[in-house]
Amino acid sequence: MTWRSIGGWTASAQTGANLALDLAVLRTRGSNATYANEGGWPVVLNVGQSMVLNMRLQFLVLCMAGR
Repeated sequence: MTWRSIGGWTASAQTGANLALDLAVLRTRGSNATYANEGGWPVVLNVGQSMVLNMRLQFLVLCMAGR
């Protein structure tokens, strides 16, 4: 599942499968935040396109405490 914003950021739970699409809709100086890689797809980063976009790729670690 991927969520997109008009404000220039994307957030993804399936980074390997969706990174190309995220880069296609990301605006210059946009950010991509990811917290999972469901399905085990390899994450392949297009370095040239990322540099042209001047994008930020951010990895998040989510922890859940016991209830």
